Amino acid sequence: MSEFDKRAIALSFRKFKDYSTDVLGSNSATFDTRLKIFIDHCENDPIMAVISSQLKKIESGFDTWWEKALQSRGSFIGSATFDLPTDENLRDSLLYDICSRLNSRQIRLDSFSLAFFTSTRFDDMVSDFNDSIFRPLTRSLEYKFDTIDFKIEDEYSQTNKIPETVLIVYTDNRVLIKDSTFEGDAVVGKSATLDK
Repeated sequence: MSEFDKRAIALSFRKFKDYSTDVLGSNSATFDTRLKIFIDHCENDPIMAVISSQLKKIESGFDTWWEKALQSRGSFIGSATFDLPTDENLRDSLLYDICSRLNSRQIRLDSFSLAFFTSTRFDDMVSDFNDSIFRPLTRSLEYKFDTIDFKIEDEYSQTNKIPETVLIVYTDNRVLIKDSTFEGDAVVGKSATLDK
């Protein structure tokens, strides 16, 4: 496991907050570039990469979520049901996946916005996206940063070297049981597997 300098962690989190603020303050002219910078920081900064990799390991369920939303849509613009998971880890994973897909152009902001919101101006679409997706994601991540900071303060106040394990804030404790049957409290089957 790697170790990180305490000051490098603080700087990484400060950059995250600054880049988040940039995205939240963006308009149609600046949104794509600012989102790209934000995602690049999350994916390529050594500290943020530890956290974003945890989010990506949790199955976001985007395809099912998107299909369900599109099926709920009526004939009016913005009539799809906007429903996020109540589980914090699943919600954060989905929100991060949406931002990543938007950044990589797997989904388009106008299509996304027209499904859920009534905005037809691009500046308003940016605002709607930020209010419903980006702000909840970054707020939740900042809560995770607080948890990390508290742990550093409580357990590592005498050192500048922080083990990578301190950055583990997302876990997926679900277990998928496939190709099997149940007998009592046992899982049996020729090719039964447990995937975590």
